[in-house]
Amino acid sequence: MAVSRNEEAKPLPLPAIIAGVVLAIGAAGYVAYRNFSPPPVAAVTAGETSNEAKIADIVKRSNGDITKVSPEDQATLQKMTGPFWKNVYTDVKNRTMK
Repeated sequence: MAVSRNEEAKPLPLPAIIAGVVLAIGAAGYVAYRNFSPPPVAAVTAGETSNEAKIADIVKRSNGDITKVSPEDQATLQKMTGPFWKNVYTDVKNRTMK
């Protein structure tokens, strides 16, 4: 139904304006959460657990000293973790040698 120029348009009621603002803020929050939240953490697999156990065993055999890791163990660590084996070794040492 059209409003003629002679009739005055009714203003929106305050609860409708508040509801619109709340919905707009909620939608913006949802979009921000979906786009900027960290990705979900994947479950640890059995293979990763066994690799960590192997690395923890190497840490225990070297008494937590990275300079005492045998060349064979260094090769094993490099095969499992690539060029970051020293970082992984230190991380596992910090978690297991308390």
